Amino acid sequence: EHGGERFCEACFAATIASRCARCLEPITGTETTALQKTWHPACLKCAQCAAQLEGRFYLLDHKPGVPYCSFCVKGVQNQEQQQVT
Repeated sequence: EHGGERFCEACFAATIASRCARCLEPITGTETTALQKTWHPACLKCAQCAAQLEGRFYLLDHKPGVPYCSFCVKGVQNQEQQQVT
């Protein structure tokens, strides 16, 4: 149902549903909002290890819009510090 009107799932997906920021497919079930975009929960993944991000994720200042899990963000930060020195 949308705007008081009922739609079959196929029509809803084709005309009204949000599109996932990663796979670009329609979102007809649960959606996650992050980084000012909508995602299938399974599509919001760490950029390094591809683990599904649930709840909390991390961004680097020089890589806006690239989410990392807590484990990988530490590794990326350490690697970048080693390259600078």
